[in-house]
Amino acid sequence: MIPKPQLHELAKALRATPEYTQMAQLRAQLLSDPQLGRQMQAFEREHAQLLALDLPEEQINKRLKTLYETNKAFLDTPQIKQYSNATQSYHNMIAQSIGYLNDLLDMRQKI
Repeated sequence: MIPKPQLHELAKALRATPEYTQMAQLRAQLLSDPQLGRQMQAFEREHAQLLALDLPEEQINKRLKTLYETNKAFLDTPQIKQYSNATQSYHNMIAQSIGYLNDLLDMRQKI
């Protein structure tokens, strides 16, 4: 495992990216809106509860589909779409970073 100081530095570097900054700013804007903030918190809470259930994947998928259909109007608002796109950009950047780190580790093992 990477020592904690290095992990803190890695987290600090990830938080300093434009993707993280944009995502955090959009989230703060959403949560500051009384209606959207409440809806977002309720949606996230229900989403997390579904993922925490110890159910077969098929049942979880069915329940998630119902959750998304029930909240379609909320999820289709421009602010939520913008936040969702920013979140996807951030997650893609994280995935690319992990891939790069894995490649570096693979190169070191071959030497």
